[in-house]
Amino acid sequence: MENLLVTFIGRSGLQAGRPRKTEAREKLLEKLATLGSAAQEDYDLLRRVRNAIAHGTRPQGGDAQRAVQSLEELEKLYRRGRDLFHCIREVRP
Repeated sequence: MENLLVTFIGRSGLQAGRPRKTEAREKLLEKLATLGSAAQEDYDLLRRVRNAIAHGTRPQGGDAQRAVQSLEELEKLYRRGRDLFHCIREVRP
């Protein structure tokens, strides 16, 4: 998640002003909206799985639970996250 945010900041005009993470996240979400609902859903799922793993809590939502409980599902999610990362790298805000 942080990698998506850092990449987005680095590819935008935000870096020069050293924005707060909240502002950068808001702009990232705006950019995701231009990429379509699938990108937004992938970002949301990645965020929920990351939070569950990082904090040792139960994942929110069935899709996040499946990703945490199945190596195959987690690998699929990783690939979707990697694809999202590349989309964000290619598109300037």
